[in-house]
Amino acid sequence: MAKGKPHMNIVFIGHVDHGKSTTVGRLLYDTGNVDEQTMRKLKERAKEVGRTIGQICLKAKIDKVVFDRNGFKYTGRIKLVADEARAAGLKF
Repeated sequence: MAKGKPHMNIVFIGHVDHGKSTTVGRLLYDTGNVDEQTMRKLKERAKEVGRTIGQICLKAKIDKVVFDRNGFKYTGRIKLVADEARAAGLKF
C-alpha cells in the first residue's frame, strides 16, 4: 500500500454463489466495522422475516414451500429465516 494512503480498495470477483458477500460481511465484522449490536439487530430482523413468511403462508393455507439455495447450505441470516419459517409451521 502506498505511503500516506489510509485506505485500500479491494474487489471480490467470482461466481454468483461462491460466497463473495459472506466473505465481505465476515471481513467487515472481523475488522470491527460492523459492531455486535448491529449484528444482533440483523439476526433478530431475519427471525422476524421468517416468522412473518410462515404466518402469511399458513394464513393462505400454504404449508409446504420450496426454499431453494441451489444445493448450497443455509447459513447466517438465511438459515435464521428458514428456521423461523419452519418453527411457524412451514414444511420444506
